[in-house]
Amino acid sequence: MPWLGVWFCLLMQPANVPFDQSYFLEAKHRGRDQQSVKNSHRHTSDSFIKWTGNDVITKEHKDYIGGFDSYSGQVGQDVCVTRARMKGAKLLGKLCKCITSFKWDNLQEEEPVDCLSKLMIFHLMSNSALQRFVVAQVIYMWGCETLECSCPENLKNRLLACLSESIYFDEITASFRRMQTECHDFIAGLKQEGLPVEELFPPGAILTLEQAYSLTSSTFDALKTGLKAKSLQTFEERRAQLQVCVSQTVQEQQTYSIRVQSSFAMATVMQSILPEKLNPVIRPLMDCIKKEENLNIQVSS
Repeated sequence: MPWLGVWFCLLMQPANVPFDQSYFLEAKHRGRDQQSVKNSHRHTSDSFIKWTGNDVITKEHKDYIGGFDSYSGQVGQDVCVTRARMKGAKLLGKLCKCITSFKWDNLQEEEPVDCLSKLMIFHLMSNSALQRFVVAQVIYMWGCETLECSCPENLKNRLLACLSESIYFDEITASFRRMQTECHDFIAGLKQEGLPVEELFPPGAILTLEQAYSLTSSTFDALKTGLKAKSLQTFEERRAQLQVCVSQTVQEQQTYSIRVQSSFAMATVMQSILPEKLNPVIRPLMDCIKKEENLNIQVSS
């Protein structure tokens, strides 16, 4: 299965990063009609031709997950990209069925299903929302293709562990760091005013999203009585700016969390890997139905 890992990674491609063309497999021989259609599509719909006076400059063709429309913003990027990931996951799910139904006679080599399991677990150990979402979708689609659970025991255990994990995803790193910086600046300002803020937020401590939200709401409301009128106005303005930063970070985390956890829940249901308590399965599905804006994901839940 030399290409399986590559295909997984292609589904995890960031939306605004073009694919490496060397990963694409093209037919050695292509009919004339197919070639003309391909060339026409690349040079017209992708709009990579630029006129400069009498000269024509043709830029190198680039492919993005979800198609060129998703990159150019002609339609909703999230809709196109998510649809592409889910379509790809469906194809890989069908492939997983073939792999697990294959009878391996060579006892000296690792069975294909074990190789598949190790590949999935590798990505499920990551804190990347993209990696977790894609693998969970593949396992879900794999379950849709089979009547009985075909997951090895180690993959079952990892899937159940992911279902109950609460992590900050790699994709919010930039927003999270900016939030930390602004929160600590705000805390430092309150400290200079002589307020006992260090009792609540020790110097250098990393604030959780809940603590950051509390800082801009109930905590500040309790502390602001000790501020002078002139300083209070300044800090109210800073608080409003910080609230925007915190809200954006919380929203990013929530969006990724809903999609990832609901995908894990769907996978456990279709693979018949249910935990003793069903709340970790039911709650993500209900959150997805109530809060998910992408209809492709919402409908599947």
